[in-house]
Amino acid sequence: MNCNSEIKNIDIKHIELYDDSNKISPHYPSAIDDLAVTIKNTGILVPPAVAPKNDKTYRIVSGFGRIAALLKNGFSGTIPCLVFMELSHEAELTFNMMDNLSTRKFNPTEIAAALKKLSAFHDEKYVISNFLPLFQLAPSEPNYKKYISLNLLAESVLEELFFERLPLAAAFIIAKFDASAQADFLKMIKTCRMGANIINEMAVNVFEASMQHSKSPAEILKIIKLDLVIGGDKMNTNQKTEFLRANLLNLRRPEYQKALADFHEKISDLASNAVSVNPYPYFEKDEINISFSVKSIKDFDNKLKALNKIRNSKNIEGYISND
Repeated sequence: MNCNSEIKNIDIKHIELYDDSNKISPHYPSAIDDLAVTIKNTGILVPPAVAPKNDKTYRIVSGFGRIAALLKNGFSGTIPCLVFMELSHEAELTFNMMDNLSTRKFNPTEIAAALKKLSAFHDEKYVISNFLPLFQLAPSEPNYKKYISLNLLAESVLEELFFERLPLAAAFIIAKFDASAQADFLKMIKTCRMGANIINEMAVNVFEASMQHSKSPAEILKIIKLDLVIGGDKMNTNQKTEFLRANLLNLRRPEYQKALADFHEKISDLASNAVSVNPYPYFEKDEINISFSVKSIKDFDNKLKALNKIRNSKNIEGYISND
């Protein structure tokens, strides 16, 4: 790598922000706003790196965020830049990566972008062995394929991943969806305000239902009545989530609704105003949930009688262990 370089003052209007040959980090407006405030207070502490495109204009090698923040602040005039005169595009990209990695870790969206651009210059094996360890990833083909697949995510989904509103495990699965299903899935998690664990569960179940029934993820989301949930206002967010989960699990496990009906029929003589008896959600464990409240000593005695009735009933066999 020829590192012939010098510090020069360059008019910012001659620096092409939208030449993203070396760009790895997405620069969403909110992130640039924060950086713009910092730069307004402290100025540019580390000069951006650039390379000449022709006699008048420069492309950015490293420092896209700094340039964008300066422009956001309405800056005009010259800024000091580290100018590389004879770097190849591959060397410029590598410099940008190393410059950023020297101060912080890459997030998954940046790793995906870096792998895609590195793969234009190197074969897969070289990228795996030489670059995955720089991202603190084990140098394996599965890791390479998982992270590079994130480039298939729509921009709106990538933004959710970048700001950690979408779990990485779910992102790896959603990358297998087409654009329509990705958009619908994003609407679902926002409408229902789903947490990370539920998002991961839904992603897995939508994908597996798609494979099981030979239908696209978009078709699966339609079958479980996502449109009804997104457009309706009669359920709260928890009810919407449980409605979709139940529909999806019933699609994957058609016997679920029958099992639920059988359970309630068996315990109908046990359940009363005293206690509420329900199976563990989706029968995923040999466990039942019993809930009640106590208002008085007499009420407490009634609850104990109800619990003893449940304890001695053969109808709960198969729903809890015999230990």
